[in-house]
Amino acid sequence: GREHMLQDIGCKMQKMGMFVDRDKLLEHEIKFQAELQKQRKLCLEIGPENFNPNSSAQVRKILFSEWGLSPVKYNEKSGEPSTDDDSLRRILTEYGLDEERNTFIQSIRLIRRYTKLLSTYVNPLKSGGLVLPDGRVHPAYNRLPATGRYSPSSPNAQNIPYDLRDIFVPQ
Repeated sequence: GREHMLQDIGCKMQKMGMFVDRDKLLEHEIKFQAELQKQRKLCLEIGPENFNPNSSAQVRKILFSEWGLSPVKYNEKSGEPSTDDDSLRRILTEYGLDEERNTFIQSIRLIRRYTKLLSTYVNPLKSGGLVLPDGRVHPAYNRLPATGRYSPSSPNAQNIPYDLRDIFVPQ
């Protein structure tokens, strides 16, 4: 009945796929790489020599040891002060830091963001074998038995960030 009809719809969505505009993908890649370089340069101008903004340990050392800030929250697994995006955003909005420190923290957030966009979305679509010769990605639409909702994978079409959705063109 209904379940078979919904499974059939999922199969048809997978077969149809989503067309990828490779020019738009390249445009995003160039923009993200440029922003990443700009933010890295800014971060290195303000931060210590050989600073790695993707290193939670190095960020933690600067914020909580060198600057003496109070942690917003602690990592559940390690018990260490958290340097996740929520913590950095709250430090920016609630701690009243000077402009240079705010710029430093914001550049860390943007470096992490652009690194994630490139590594999770752009690079796999560009060269990860996800785009088939027909120019489309064909996510597998799995149905979750408990809730009945679709759970797409390879790629997870439900988690594509809003500002990247324009690379998928309806045909």
